[in-house]
Amino acid sequence: MAWINASTRGAVAAHESLRTVLGYAKARIVEEACSEIPVTGAMLGMTASWPTRRSRADSEVAGGAGARGQAG
Repeated sequence: MAWINASTRGAVAAHESLRTVLGYAKARIVEEACSEIPVTGAMLGMTASWPTRRSRADSEVAGGAGARGQAG
């Protein structure tokens, strides 16, 4: 078993948990095959405006739910 860490923040706790679960499953981890290859949003073609649009959409959903709750 091997994995690639694509997190730009390291994701240390996530990989420790994965290692623990794989240990329960008696998986053999091939350390030489594991790798850290950080992938950023820019590398995937994501722009800085994407989170802004997402936040706006989330706010609209929350506002709509509140309005329905008041009317009903």
